[in-house]
Amino acid sequence: SNDGAATSIQLEFNIAEDDSPSMLMAYSAISEIISNLDLGDNSVHLSGPPMIASETASNMEKDNQTLLPGVLLVILIVLLISFGGFQGMVMPLLIAILSLIWTLAVMSAMGVKQNIITSMLPVFIIAIAVCDAIHFLSDYYRHLPEGADRKQRSEAASKTISQLFWPMLVTTITTAIGFMSLAWTDVTFIQEFGIFVGIGVIIAWVITMFFLPTMLVLWKSNPPKIGLLASNKLDNAISKLGNIAKVAKPAVFVTVVMIALSGLYISLNLKVDNQVIGYFEETSNIRIDDKALNENFGGTTPISILIETDKVDAFKDPEYVNALNLIQERIESQDVVGYTYAIPDFVKRLNQTLNNNMSTEAYALPEDMSTELLAQYFLLYENGNGRDLFDVVDRRYQNSRIIAVLHSDRSSEVSLVINDVMLFAASVLPEGSNVKVSGYGEILVATTDAVVWGQVSSLILAGILITLVIMIIFRSFRIGFLVPLPLILTLLGVFALMALTNTDLDIGTSIIAAISFGIGIDYSIHIISALKTSRATTHIDRIKDALRLCGKPIIINSMALGAGFLVLTLSGYQTLINLGYFISITMCLSAVFSLLILPAIVSTVVIDDVKGD
Repeated sequence: SNDGAATSIQLEFNIAEDDSPSMLMAYSAISEIISNLDLGDNSVHLSGPPMIASETASNMEKDNQTLLPGVLLVILIVLLISFGGFQGMVMPLLIAILSLIWTLAVMSAMGVKQNIITSMLPVFIIAIAVCDAIHFLSDYYRHLPEGADRKQRSEAASKTISQLFWPMLVTTITTAIGFMSLAWTDVTFIQEFGIFVGIGVIIAWVITMFFLPTMLVLWKSNPPKIGLLASNKLDNAISKLGNIAKVAKPAVFVTVVMIALSGLYISLNLKVDNQVIGYFEETSNIRIDDKALNENFGGTTPISILIETDKVDAFKDPEYVNALNLIQERIESQDVVGYTYAIPDFVKRLNQTLNNNMSTEAYALPEDMSTELLAQYFLLYENGNGRDLFDVVDRRYQNSRIIAVLHSDRSSEVSLVINDVMLFAASVLPEGSNVKVSGYGEILVATTDAVVWGQVSSLILAGILITLVIMIIFRSFRIGFLVPLPLILTLLGVFALMALTNTDLDIGTSIIAAISFGIGIDYSIHIISALKTSRATTHIDRIKDALRLCGKPIIINSMALGAGFLVLTLSGYQTLINLGYFISITMCLSAVFSLLILPAIVSTVVIDDVKGD
């Protein structure tokens, strides 16, 4: 460091930056070496991919200890408030736990290992699996008479299966599609998360349909007398929401305006970004170490700019060396760049030493630089047992690289440096040169592009498939197109809130859209299904009947999902914390908009399409 109080050792491993097992082995080896040293009052700080792999593994272990117990406790409280009875608490949790066990079993059988994203899989499986059981129990208790014997319990379960089999199958399919669309991205751990949550959703439906009714018939119980499900006041309040249909056209107009304004605000203010170290807690070792290294040295995020040629000894040519020098200067002009390292540094140092002039002005490329002079410089360095030169050029002097170290791991800032150097290098290098970028910084940028922009295609795919499923099931083009509108408004509102709070669209929050499209659409499907079963004669009465039938389960489900996903905020990784907050908001808003907006839409354009068969 400039004050001489700190020094650094740079290690470059011959393993890929995303090879976490090898990185953990490297970290263990380095830690063992350091632990055997007598450092006195001195301190050692570590940074780089091995430390990130270690901190990530540590966070995953902590998350495993808190997230699963946390979501079970939260769901238990929601079920107690909703059903107010032992059966209503135990059965949904049992369904959820069985679904989780089977999903993890499938995951293990396929040899898939846990990572920072799949570590939150239990939260999703538990929260979603509970929802199926909540819908089933709510309808079952509606058909169950007081003091029912086994035959009456069997009849109540049979009626519930008859009424909910197809709606719950449709919601399972749409939810699975929403999650499995995440497999469209190029990032493996996002693919695995989407696929296995989708599998878990299907398993939960199977267990709910074929195991829960049997248990309810065998387990004697009365309908709840306390809790949200037994509340007549809540019934009346939900039924009154049907009056929104009386002002349907203004409500639809307001919805369209809100969608347009939200979309405009998002396009102007929402930022796409990603980072790694910045997502760990400020008190974590990796944040403390990263800060210390950045304060004393040139940064902790490396990138390599590789220049390939088809000419042996190309980098003994002054034209190439001058071009590398210009590229270095261009990179160093970026505020976020703290250090660069390339062939010109060796030439400048040799020129300074051989001319016996150690002034700063003498640290420059020779004025009479020629191919012969460069060849002599490099030969002299090699004969002096110099090996560091071959960190930046191969032994044929045909390919070279510039190593740059940055003070930031924010993908937006790294991307600016990479894009700028690529354009500038192309303008100063001789023809026939090929420029590539690699290294940890480039991985951050590539991951952001693959995950965030990959979710755009995932969302489009999920939207198309879910819309087609709804069209086929309800045999209506209008329902297929209009039912997703409350969810679209919800997502736009959430993304607008992200923009308002300066929350980046990153590796965590980018999956909100595809996930929410799969889960949030369930509310609309249940409302449409309830409309089909109503035998009321007027539009308003049909809507009130539907809301009265499925309003409570929707509210209870949104509470379970919202509270369940909030457990993610207990994570030590900021991107999961952000995901927890915003997906909880999404679940609650989608329920509100489904109960408020959908009746207005149905009343104006599709009421004839949902009349009972």
